[in-house]
Amino acid sequence: MMCKAKAWVLALAAGLLLLLIPAQARADVTRLLILNDEQTSETSAAATDVLRRFALYSSWTCTFASSEDVPDTDGCTAVIICTDPNRALNASVALAIQESKLPVFVIGAGGLAELTKAQVYEGSLTLRLQTQANAANDMLLSGNSLLLMKKSGESLGGQIFVGAQAFPLCQTAGNITHLAYFDPAQEAQCAFLSTMLQTWLWPYKNSPTAYGQYLVLDRIYPFADPERLLSLVEMLETENVPYVLCVMPIYANADYPAMKRFCEALRYAQSRGAGIVMHVPQVTLANVTVEDLQENIANAYSAYSRYGVYPLAIEAPDVWLMSEKGQDVLRGWRTVFLFRSDEALFGEKQAENTALRDGHQIVAPAYADATAFTSAYAQAIYLDPSEDIETLRTQVNRLKNSRTALKKLSDVEGIVYAGDLYVHFYPADGLYVNGQAASLVYQRFNYDEDYVYDRGFVQYMTEQIQASNKLILAFVVVACTIFIVGMIISRRTTRRQLLGNHTHAKDEQEGVNLHDGG
Repeated sequence: MMCKAKAWVLALAAGLLLLLIPAQARADVTRLLILNDEQTSETSAAATDVLRRFALYSSWTCTFASSEDVPDTDGCTAVIICTDPNRALNASVALAIQESKLPVFVIGAGGLAELTKAQVYEGSLTLRLQTQANAANDMLLSGNSLLLMKKSGESLGGQIFVGAQAFPLCQTAGNITHLAYFDPAQEAQCAFLSTMLQTWLWPYKNSPTAYGQYLVLDRIYPFADPERLLSLVEMLETENVPYVLCVMPIYANADYPAMKRFCEALRYAQSRGAGIVMHVPQVTLANVTVEDLQENIANAYSAYSRYGVYPLAIEAPDVWLMSEKGQDVLRGWRTVFLFRSDEALFGEKQAENTALRDGHQIVAPAYADATAFTSAYAQAIYLDPSEDIETLRTQVNRLKNSRTALKKLSDVEGIVYAGDLYVHFYPADGLYVNGQAASLVYQRFNYDEDYVYDRGFVQYMTEQIQASNKLILAFVVVACTIFIVGMIISRRTTRRQLLGNHTHAKDEQEGVNLHDGG
């Protein structure tokens, strides 16, 4: 009762505190309105898909809306326009944006001329971006004309050449920021756009937060050769880099000695600081139910945890977090590693970034293009563990010599709900399973040398009995105790009855004798 009273007091205090916070302070949360033509323009649809992923990776609070409708800017703090470059904004739409006086980011030519004075420049087009090594990377573009703001502004990065004349690729003048050219099929340009958007949204004068990357040995299958896995672990430790092992789920035969040896290698790597991530079942989301997926994930997690291996994150297709069904499946995991997937959502395009409500720590896939680099959000660099060790070593050294800041999974808090297991990892306090501290220290495993693989019903029942011998022994002891107590009570009851009958018969006989004698 006292706890409930305290809870009500705390809730009331929090409500009063919220009322006392100035409206200006409560409005500091960035809320983006993203206007697009994805329903009518393939160009806009491709660019908008890139923005959807940025919204997911960066945890933006945003709303996607058609550029053909007058926008509702109430509650918004900024506007992004991503329309067809050959289509003008409706006058009413442009007027609503101008009257809102919100910061506006225009991607490409679409909508620019309706919002500010612009000018067309003619000539061959060349795009110049900086690589991770700060070297110039020039790309010759198709087309021979470019629409730019007439008023020169502050350059945010990149250059674009029209003939021999250089212009900022991204610049700001007043409340308008313009990215002069964008091709969503080019990873280097996508990475550049994410950096520009992060800089544009950053409210402070210092540089935006630079997020690190995770080095992931991806899709390590159960029953894999433990010696091979230990060789990879040794190489990564020799190179002194933090790393993550992504294991595939298992649903059957988790008791096999080969699985146990595989998990012993994982347990060793885990004790040395390796992060463990579990891949989702390889299914098409539309073909299974949420309940079946959650059950399979829980069973797979149980198979690993029985050997003391605790995945602290899950790896899934990025489109899963763009759908209600996928969000339901992943809701029990705080940290989610994503990979790019072409899995269709069958027309499901969410108007908002609804994944934000679940509070995931999202790790996005890094770009395959080595020239594409961004620190706007956390990323995973996926390596193929089937590659030979020297090839992997070369890739690791390349990452060590780049601007990439490699991160440890153990530096972030991990929470997992899988079936009846609740796993909570605290960077400063260790691992807890269902509220009890769990050790991550490596210990050698014992193996059953006489393990029978081809087990029939008798072997199966024998194994179940052996696994449950303590329970059976306790049951037998209790049953025997009850039986013995029952026998004792029964004997005493029978004895009393017999003695009672004998006494009664004796009394009757004595009565007869007395009568005869009289």
